[in-house]
Amino acid sequence: MTQHVKERMPFLLVSGGTGGHLWPAIAFGEWMERKCKGHQPVFLSGQRQLEREIFQACGVPYLSLNMVGSPLDFSATNLLQRWYALGGAIKTSIKLLKERHFGAVLLFGGYVSFPMLLASLLCRVPVAIHEQNAYAGKVTRLAAFFRVPVLSGWSSCSPLSRDFFTHVGIPVRRFRHLQNSEAWNTLVRGVVFREGPTILIFGGSLGSRKLEQVVRDIAQLPLFREWTFLFVTKGENLPRVAENCVFVSQRWDPSPFYSLATVAVVRGGASTLAEMKDQHIPCVVVPWEHASDAHQLWNARAFVDAGGGVLWRENESMAALVAALLHVVKMVHDRTRSFNDTTSSESETICEHLYEKVIALTMKGDVPNGRTRTHAQEPS
Repeated sequence: MTQHVKERMPFLLVSGGTGGHLWPAIAFGEWMERKCKGHQPVFLSGQRQLEREIFQACGVPYLSLNMVGSPLDFSATNLLQRWYALGGAIKTSIKLLKERHFGAVLLFGGYVSFPMLLASLLCRVPVAIHEQNAYAGKVTRLAAFFRVPVLSGWSSCSPLSRDFFTHVGIPVRRFRHLQNSEAWNTLVRGVVFREGPTILIFGGSLGSRKLEQVVRDIAQLPLFREWTFLFVTKGENLPRVAENCVFVSQRWDPSPFYSLATVAVVRGGASTLAEMKDQHIPCVVVPWEHASDAHQLWNARAFVDAGGGVLWRENESMAALVAALLHVVKMVHDRTRSFNDTTSSESETICEHLYEKVIALTMKGDVPNGRTRTHAQEPS
């Protein structure tokens, strides 16, 4: 097969489960569509409602496997059903790889990456996995065991040693920088925009009543009465304004939030932290304590080590959170924030690096265990 033909073969981008896995895949696919003419990506996901909503919101067509959860989550109540679905998903994945002749498979994590990882190994299709978290997930650890290339979002990817992964960064979405008045009116109509610092509070996809309440208590302290606390949350009768606290609904395009934010209080999701880093928004990171393998805590530490903000845990005092907020606001005053309209040069570089790594994999034509991949080869 000639190099020209290989370069025009599409990539299969596999992601599912949460926005943390989906958004980097969509961001990288969008970059490919802009930069790699004739080498368009194909997306594969599962059948969760969240996955449908995100892909539909982006106007991105995708293929799906008949799965809704990971068979590796042994706490699930429908574990037998998930393992049964896994068998069908592996068969579907093998059929897809044989019929579509993808140049490479790039996994972005989530439960759908597991059957496609196994299918890629069986069909000897070049495969790599992008790990967004600073602590590798179960599928990534399994991929590393089979010597599948691991491309990491952070400079650390525990518990893997440095020889088992390559740091590339996390692709992020394109954003629009809006003027304060436009961003405010997009979220809240009929209320005059308040001057002064705006604190963005992202409770994560699961939200957090406890985190929300402690920040609301802080908002009522005399020191913070002139600040605006913008809560992105779930609930009825939104938007809602209560003194200096504003509650607005979650939305797929966070551009108005990022445009208004002076600083932010966020969970430790890898994609959220990557977007905050990309938009130069200093953060107080509050990792969700029940995240698997404590990966949000690992992400938070990596983000703080990179100069992104301060770590605060929910078992710490409110006074410590007050100090953390004052610290990140001081970070804004100590350096000029440059908004990254659309896609930043750093994000472009991340996508280019990621693309080069996958192209090198396809050009090499090797798969784990030293076997040479031949097109549409029968699985062993």
